[in-house]
Amino acid sequence: MTKHFPKRVAVVPAGGRGTRLGWLGNFLPKPLVPIGTQPILYFIIKNLQAMNISEIFLLVDYKKNLIKQYVQTENEFRNIKFYFIQSKSNIGLADVLAQTQKKIKGPFVMILGDDFTISPNIANFPYMVLP
Repeated sequence: MTKHFPKRVAVVPAGGRGTRLGWLGNFLPKPLVPIGTQPILYFIIKNLQAMNISEIFLLVDYKKNLIKQYVQTENEFRNIKFYFIQSKSNIGLADVLAQTQKKIKGPFVMILGDDFTISPNIANFPYMVLP
């Protein structure tokens, strides 16, 4: 038996500096690095929209104002509620996720802020908690 939850929440760790990106990392946080004409974060959020995610917690650090400005001004994201959680530099992924524990009650989906994935079947992702 599974339990389904009406509120669909996602966490996106988006605080990366992009140090291996060379000069580009000096200007942009990793989630805003463009793939074609859109930043990686655009494709992540579009995937989450396809999964009917209604709230996204963005864990931000490096150049967080650019990330905030981007998601707040992108018209395609009007139907999503964004929350910004200040992350700390140089901590592990488990510690980053622990920062969300106080904010999120219930299950959530996590996609890394530099994960570029395009999948026509992502809307079928099973968002449920197993007993």
